[in-house]
Amino acid sequence: MIRGYYTAEILGIEKEFHPALFREYKKKRGRFKSGEEVAEFASQFDVSKEDFLGTYNSFAVEVRMNRGQQLMRAYGLHGVPAMIVNGKYKTSGSIAKGFDDVLKKVDMLIEKERALMPKKVKTEVKAAENNSKGNGSDAKAK
Repeated sequence: MIRGYYTAEILGIEKEFHPALFREYKKKRGRFKSGEEVAEFASQFDVSKEDFLGTYNSFAVEVRMNRGQQLMRAYGLHGVPAMIVNGKYKTSGSIAKGFDDVLKKVDMLIEKERALMPKKVKTEVKAAENNSKGNGSDAKAK
């Protein structure tokens, strides 16, 4: 599932793909059996099975997989949902009282960290958030 997410991220379809993949994963009560099965599922997002599989098996995805594993080890993460805020705070469903509480705690920690930021950095963060919401960078790869 993680490899599928990184593949979708590289192809620019992660916003639509990831929630659908997660729902399908839960429906199947377990893992997809192969990359081909994930690629078949991804074809509904305007990406050919061949393009998806080529990316799925690429060096770029392998690098992201390795980096993700390094970060999980470094932060002591053992499952999902888990979130790290600014490299300082860790919260998860087992620490909080479920996923909704995780999101509330993350929001609180983000605000705490923003309050500690110098004014110039706050301005840059807000500008980056605004740019990411409407810059068209999530165009689909074909």
